[in-house]
Amino acid sequence: IGLYNPMLGLVLVGGPLTGFALFGIPRVAINFTLCLFLLFVIVSLSISGKIEYAPLFKADPVTKLYQSSYWILSVVGASVPFVTTMFVFTLVLLGRLQFREAQMHARAVTDALTGLSNRRALFEQLEYEMARARRTDSPLSVCLLDLDYFKKINDSHGHAAGDAVLCAVADLLRENLRDTDRIGRIGGEEFLLVLPDTDRAGARTVIERCQQSFRAHRVTVAGLSSPLRFTASFGIACMEQDVELEEALLVARADEALYIAKEQGRDCIAFWGTAQSSPLPEGA
Repeated sequence: IGLYNPMLGLVLVGGPLTGFALFGIPRVAINFTLCLFLLFVIVSLSISGKIEYAPLFKADPVTKLYQSSYWILSVVGASVPFVTTMFVFTLVLLGRLQFREAQMHARAVTDALTGLSNRRALFEQLEYEMARARRTDSPLSVCLLDLDYFKKINDSHGHAAGDAVLCAVADLLRENLRDTDRIGRIGGEEFLLVLPDTDRAGARTVIERCQQSFRAHRVTVAGLSSPLRFTASFGIACMEQDVELEEALLVARADEALYIAKEQGRDCIAFWGTAQSSPLPEGA
């Protein structure tokens, strides 16, 4: 069919590229090298006049006047399924690569157990929200929560029960927070909440709602005769517009407030810079 035929170019370019993705480099490289060697042999024979160049596109051997429509249509007919197959393979391969890339990205930024953002992703989101808050002069609050006596749950009922509690916490946080709020698990039983456009009063309202849902919820675990209950302590820090803060310092302030909540009996809400907190309920 000749060296300048589009069909040959499609084979030489598309075939190896598709093969590299499907079968690996060594096997395709060896076969491609052999095919190139055969091609050069044919080129040499054609240049030396040993064989006719592009015989399929020569005049019809019977009429001597017209090109052979049969051979031309045969080449076109062979090209169409090859191009179609290569196109479909390419789409499938690109789809698989994009799916794997999405999986790798999700694993890099997501906590495997709860499906929430991990520490790395959440701090990136916090950095973005702090920059936006400064730019728009809007409030921002962060809350660090720690499950109370979580080690006791693991020790008494096993890590499967602890995992069930962590997943329940993640679900309750999703239910009680807005879509614009950021939620992440940054440690074993520690979660960080980033609340954009939320001042001190708004943060208290949101966190009290989460606190009440924790108190009311029960976690059913296979093998346990009674459901598990759990509570959490909450430390909140609000971003001050007139003070330049890094995200790590804002989280450190929330951690200090969390320490205050723990000291005041757990199942409390404490704000950084004050001793104000919600008291431990009777019978808790």
